[in-house]
Amino acid sequence: MNILFIGPYRTYSGWGHGAFHLAKALNILDHNLAIKPVYMSNEIDKNFNDKELIELEQKQYPHYDLIIQRVLPHLFRQNPDSINALTCVFETSNIKTTSWWQHLNLADLIFVPSQKERDTLEEDKAKPPVYNISEPIDTSKYDNQEYEKIPELQDTFNFYFIGEFIERKNIKALITAFHREFRPNEPVNLVIKTSGDQQHINDYLLNIKQNLRIYQDINRYKKEIVVFNRFTEEQMHTLHKNCHCMVMPSYGEAFCRPVVDALGYGNAIVITDKTGMTDYIKKNEGYIVKSRLEPVYTSQPPLPNIYTGKENWASIDILDLMANMRKSYSHSSQRNSKTMVDMSRFSYETIGQKIQKSIDDFTNK
Repeated sequence: MNILFIGPYRTYSGWGHGAFHLAKALNILDHNLAIKPVYMSNEIDKNFNDKELIELEQKQYPHYDLIIQRVLPHLFRQNPDSINALTCVFETSNIKTTSWWQHLNLADLIFVPSQKERDTLEEDKAKPPVYNISEPIDTSKYDNQEYEKIPELQDTFNFYFIGEFIERKNIKALITAFHREFRPNEPVNLVIKTSGDQQHINDYLLNIKQNLRIYQDINRYKKEIVVFNRFTEEQMHTLHKNCHCMVMPSYGEAFCRPVVDALGYGNAIVITDKTGMTDYIKKNEGYIVKSRLEPVYTSQPPLPNIYTGKENWASIDILDLMANMRKSYSHSSQRNSKTMVDMSRFSYETIGQKIQKSIDDFTNK
């Protein structure tokens, strides 16, 4: 079979990382693979030098039996002479109310990384068959036990968050829970690795604490450790190894790569229920915080015609978030070392085999 993969693997975004590793997983299959880049943001990696993918870019075949496109649904294009697969993520439900609905129904089959998304599309009665295939990761990185110790994070229990500074990530809930649950004299830190305007973010965090009014003197709050720089893979490795509990209070997630990486590095995980994250973080692997579905309400839609009030997302229970962060801290004495879990479920080989099984299922129907 000749396969063409189209995706934003030359960009720094989460979509870009996902496309990069998906191309690697596809390349282990016994097919003729060619890949072509697409750009959905200006976060282009100008120093892209992955030899394997560059070689795949240079390949070309006269006909493609299967074209896999990792794009936003409105960018999906149908080729009448091929099987057309869309691989996409959905962070809200009630997708049928969006303008994406007509575009994703042009696909012959759809790959999504969580059962939550598959259920969402099937409940909305999507026309193409939907396959739940997790995103692949280079799992070999978790074997590296060497790392540089960060002085500010020694002899403390370190909660951390990695993600964009956007409403969907619900950083407000994290700040509220941390300062409400932990006293300033407790040996805990909150590390926030994000991006955006530094002054705006600092003002936003200050405003939350002023409005909470837990302390009359704003200086009594334990100061968060906020990091704005873009990190290399090695720096991310160092951050994970110096921290102990990843907290992701998002309203909606499909495949959250920082959470999966935290799992791979043996850290505790605290996540929102009713999101795609519960597909790969089980109760014995992390703390799942109660949430309720509610209409999407945001001033930061990624596109003008999605994330409207017709869609739903999961609003975390902040009191339960506090309780689960406390549990994670209290149980830390039982975690004398990083608790390693089997990450082979995310390997190129495992995901490649799942893709092959889905292709076989579709072509045999």
